[in-house]
Order: sequence, then C-alpha cells, then structure tokens
Amino acid sequence: MKRFIFHTIVFSFIFTGVIIGTNSILSKYVSRNATFSIPHHITNVLLGHSHTECAFNDSLIQNTINLAQSGESYLYTYIKCKNIIDENPHITNVFIEYTNNQITTASHEFIWSNQYLEYRYPLYSPFMSMQDVTLLAQGNPKGFIRSYIIGLKTFAKQIVANDFEYIPKMGGFLPLERMIPENDRGLTVPIFKVFEITQKYIIPEFSDINLQYLRKTIDVCKKNNVQVFLIRSPLHSHYSNYTHEPAFNMTLQLQFADVPFLDFAAFPLQNKHFADLQHLNKNGANIFSVWFNEYLLQR
Repeated sequence: MKRFIFHTIVFSFIFTGVIIGTNSILSKYVSRNATFSIPHHITNVLLGHSHTECAFNDSLIQNTINLAQSGESYLYTYIKCKNIIDENPHITNVFIEYTNNQITTASHEFIWSNQYLEYRYPLYSPFMSMQDVTLLAQGNPKGFIRSYIIGLKTFAKQIVANDFEYIPKMGGFLPLERMIPENDRGLTVPIFKVFEITQKYIIPEFSDINLQYLRKTIDVCKKNNVQVFLIRSPLHSHYSNYTHEPAFNMTLQLQFADVPFLDFAAFPLQNKHFADLQHLNKNGANIFSVWFNEYLLQR
C-alpha cells in the first residue's frame, strides 16, 4: 500500500511537471510571436468594459479604435494597454472607462469568476507577470486550474493555426438592437435633461485591486508619453450605481486627479437610445459617436 501511494505521488509530481513545462513552453512561443499591430492612421484607443463596448461606434469616429470588451477588469485592461502601446508608437491618446461599477468589490467578479477567468486567462496569460498569475490563483484556485488547462489547449490551437493576431481578440464595438420599453418602470428622460440622483447614497466597499491596476495602466501610458483620459460613457438617469456617486468622485479626486476625466454620463439621450439603464443601444451609440467624433476634432 505504501509503495502504491509513493508511486502515485511520484506520478502526480511528474504529470504536474509535464503540464507546467508544456504550458510554459507553448505560452512563451505564443508570447514571442504575438502581434498587437494597429493600422498607422489609428491614433486613439478606447478601452474598458461593456459600457464603452456598446457606446462608441468607432466606424463613426476618425482615427479611433474601440477595443473595449464586456466584463473586463482593469487587470486585463492593463495587459492589453501595455502590449498595444509597446507595439504601436503612433498611438497618441488612450481613453479608459472609469465608471461607478468599477470602483467596488462587485467588480471582482470580472477578475475571478469562472466565466471570465476561463475565457481571459488563456487569452492573456502569455503576457502576465508572476504577480498577476498569483493573484488569479489565490482568488479562485479551482477556476484557475481549469483555466490553466484550457490555456494549454488554446496555445496548441493557436500554434497549429499560426494564429497570433491579438487585436481581433481584444474587443470592439458591440451594437445592441434592443431598447428600454416605453412603459418599463415608468421611465421618462427628456432629451435635454441631465440625470437627477434621487437614490439614497451609500458608501461601497472599494476594490483596491481593480483601482491599483487602473493606476498601473495610467502609468504605462504616461511612461510612454501617451495622453491618457478617463471617460464615463452615457448612463440612464435611473442607473442604480449612482448611489455610489460621492464615493466615485472621492476616489477620482484622491487617486486619479492627475488624469483628465471626460464625464459623458449625462449626455442627453432619450429612453429609446438605451438598451438598458447602463448601456446604449445601436441608435444611441451612433448619436453619441457622431458627437464624440466632433468633440475630438475640436480639441
């Protein structure tokens, strides 16, 4: 029995070593061959989660690419931004979504939940530091192990297919066709009326991890002489996370006062321009994107 246990342990160590070694070799190969090249006429990059993804139709905004992606935490935004800037010295401006739901611990779902970890770890792990990997492993050990195995398969497929173009995998404009029903919750938003905060304010539990990676992303931009802006995409006046507004503003002033903040939360739109209380639909995005294009041209 003892001999069987010993052989089992030895086999487990060897098997684990083979998996780790193979993963490391394939990951390094992907990293060396990966490209984040963006056309030279593109000088503006939009980054963030679903708010940005659904709000900015980059086909209507000159010299701009939208690389935002639903459920993206700042950890992945940082890795994405670093690689894009490293490979594209013609980038002059980076716009990063900074909105109410990104300052709280609720944003940790985007870092550690199985849904996002199993998709993003295989995609981003070739470019992660040991600190990044350790953070994910500690936050969700079981999910990390599954993601690690998925990564092994993903790397093998990439190598066989010679698929090392990363920009198409990084996100893009997502047009939503739905709209808030006119009779839903009795919502009415006159087109030129700014939002009115009627909810009771609360003090949320802040996400130090997410905010730290936002800081790292900003610092990468500044180190490479890229102008960085924080932006807040248009939001419906009944958006629930407006209850965090004082805390949102306090965090902005204390931690990111050195970064210009472009706040478009109150951009005047009607109910029919929203897919829900926090996302624009296709029509709303087109209206806002045409305006944003003119805004950039006038800066």
